[in-house]
Amino acid sequence: MRADVPHFSISERYRSMSGQSELVLYGDFLSQCVRRVAIFLRHNDIAYEYRAFDLLRRENRTSPTYVALNPNMTVPTLVDRSDAAKRAVSADVPAPGAEIDIPPSAAEGGFVLFESNTIIRHVATTRPLKDQALYPSIEQNPYRRAQIDQWLDWTISALRPHVSLLMRTAYFLPLINSTPIDSAAVATVSERVVLAIEALERHLAAKLTSANHTASALFLVGNKASIADLSALCEYSQLAIIGFTPIESESATYPAAAAWRNSVLAAFPHISDDDLNARLLHVRESALKLPRV
Repeated sequence: MRADVPHFSISERYRSMSGQSELVLYGDFLSQCVRRVAIFLRHNDIAYEYRAFDLLRRENRTSPTYVALNPNMTVPTLVDRSDAAKRAVSADVPAPGAEIDIPPSAAEGGFVLFESNTIIRHVATTRPLKDQALYPSIEQNPYRRAQIDQWLDWTISALRPHVSLLMRTAYFLPLINSTPIDSAAVATVSERVVLAIEALERHLAAKLTSANHTASALFLVGNKASIADLSALCEYSQLAIIGFTPIESESATYPAAAAWRNSVLAAFPHISDDDLNARLLHVRESALKLPRV
């Protein structure tokens, strides 16, 4: 029988956001993609309702409600129930140029989005932000925005696939199937993760050679934090949480990445929220008890 990983209660501050919020976030905080959306919403004091679907119990694949919202059966999914969003999916009053093919009933009369970075972009475009530098409009700064989009895409294409495979190989699949951890497979995947981290280190180290950048305020784009930093660090910090060896010695091996991590943690303190990380920490503790081959 597989190890059970309980859901932990959302913190009281954000529990009060549930109920009639315009935004409904579906997912499982075991997923860093869900966590980064929640962190972004919390950072900008944007109210949301959270509805949990357990990944280890495959509820994202077995729940008709969830599958109707997200045909990929991945997490997260966001439903925007604002008046503007409802008008966009209304058959009677379509938004200009909008082509929405999701039945309003499936989305509770709201606008449905999946893919975490797309969700963050949407919210950043339609809600006030604490700092517009997080994701400026094209009119404000098309060049900064383009570089933010570049690093968002890099995270999904170059970093996340390997981190995700490492998590599945070293933790999730052994727990679900009650099988030993394959050390050789973990080592192979780890090499790919290291290649992505080395690319990150090269970019950040090059920035530190300029007088315009300092280790105390080091970000992927310019001198201010952006949603690209948040997205990438959610992947990177997950490695630290599970005790990935190269990250544990990062100050010596990847000093620029270590400085960047500290800068982004200071910019987005909700990354460390206990209720967001509890399930992942529980997975780590459960996996440490499994045999290795």
